[in-house]
Amino acid sequence: RLELFLNPEQLSSLFRALVATQHGMMTLREAANYLRVSTGVVEQMAQEGTLPGLLLEGRWRFPKTSLDEWLSLQVFRAKGETDAA
Repeated sequence: RLELFLNPEQLSSLFRALVATQHGMMTLREAANYLRVSTGVVEQMAQEGTLPGLLLEGRWRFPKTSLDEWLSLQVFRAKGETDAA
């Protein structure tokens, strides 16, 4: 168990630091880690258009919100398939 006692200024600084590290755009490696699959799988899916991604200056970039929406859609589809069975 860890307890922190921060004054309002310290707490505000902590939140600002956390927000600053949250990027809306993920690299290939970050997207693979987020989805818990290999970079090869993510790259192949992006090339096929299965996974939302952008090829910018020869490097894949993945908007986190698009990945979240894609994941939600996959869960919805899988649930629909199990309900139909």
